[in-house]
Amino acid sequence: MLEVGTRAVHILGITEHPTAPWATQCTRNLIADLGERAGEFHHLIRDRDAKFTGAFNAVFTSKNIEVKKSAPQAPKMNAYPNVIPFPAQRKQGEPVLGGLVNEYRRAS
Repeated sequence: MLEVGTRAVHILGITEHPTAPWATQCTRNLIADLGERAGEFHHLIRDRDAKFTGAFNAVFTSKNIEVKKSAPQAPKMNAYPNVIPFPAQRKQGEPVLGGLVNEYRRAS
């Protein structure tokens, strides 16, 4: 998840086979981690993936965060995730995603 205002990136979880219950639990964990800061968020723009069910949306709406779906077939509407800055220092030869996964595991 990307905070547009601060460009802070929250890695909610990593799995080979994400499911709707897994995505919902990741959002519960995010809201718990944010604590009082959750009130600073007003909107969530998400894509139309089937993993994002009513239960997923309910986690955000319970904190008064309005959930909006991106328009169908509008790739420029979801442009922010494509400009996420990656850590400047990585081990040489380490793939970017691999570096993020390793950082996530170290932080957990």
